[in-house]
Amino acid sequence: PTPESVFRTLKQYQPTMFFGAPTLYAAMLAYPQGTPENGSKRLRQCVSAGEALPADIGKAFKARFGVDVLDGVGSTEMLHQYVC
Repeated sequence: PTPESVFRTLKQYQPTMFFGAPTLYAAMLAYPQGTPENGSKRLRQCVSAGEALPADIGKAFKARFGVDVLDGVGSTEMLHQYVC
């Protein structure tokens, strides 16, 4: 998905949790309209999966949106993750 579509969906549905790959979190941070006002005001937890989450991406996301991004490790095919 594009950052634009992600922010549009976050704003429309106001989820409390969000799951994405580190590359998506980086793209969301680079998106000029990627602000808390354009996302979910109810967001309380984010989980990253698919590859290792670079620490700078997690810290930048927390600084901008006030939400921690947990680095999930596990087999997505089995629908579970271990949170590190």
